[in-house]
Amino acid sequence: MARERTPARDDAARREGGVGSRGGVDAQARLTGTLPGAEAFEREFPGADLLSSLLARSLERLGSEVDTAVTTVWRQHGLSHAAGNALAVIEGAERAMTAGEIGAAMHITSGSITSLVDTLERRGLVARSSHEDDRRKVLVSITDDGRDLLDLALPAIQQLVRRLMGGLSQAERLQLRDLLLRAHESITSADLADVPPGRRNHHRP
Repeated sequence: MARERTPARDDAARREGGVGSRGGVDAQARLTGTLPGAEAFEREFPGADLLSSLLARSLERLGSEVDTAVTTVWRQHGLSHAAGNALAVIEGAERAMTAGEIGAAMHITSGSITSLVDTLERRGLVARSSHEDDRRKVLVSITDDGRDLLDLALPAIQQLVRRLMGGLSQAERLQLRDLLLRAHESITSADLADVPPGRRNHHRP
């Protein structure tokens, strides 16, 4: 899953302030404490921060890259990434689950879960049954075919993600884990209720 470096990819990295590189702009930023282009960026977007913008874009891009890579494995087994995750969640619970419980574990809506469970049921990977105490509730449990599929897909995904992280040392992976945990705390605790609209300063032709 290694991605070939190309001049176009390198140029894009330089334009984005050297994110993902070990030298060049990153080295200059560490020495000076500012990124080249920060003043122009912050004149155009008063109150903004270039580094925060670059980090947000990098997180989006990295998430997309990982999702694309993992999706290739699920596609080999005829499932979407979301359907594969749902199947893994159901197996991991070690009990039958309601659609609401699956959705809560995956942080997606019940309507989306219903569609995913429909797909898994058609494939014979899960089975629906009525709740013993509340007939209005429908429980979803994994089948033997579902477990067999996970026995193939999940080990392949673990080998894949090891390759994806192969360019980092153990110490770097631990550091990245800690930074991502702190970033997650910052993102999930941010108050988004009253984000100011801000303004943009630029010259239209």
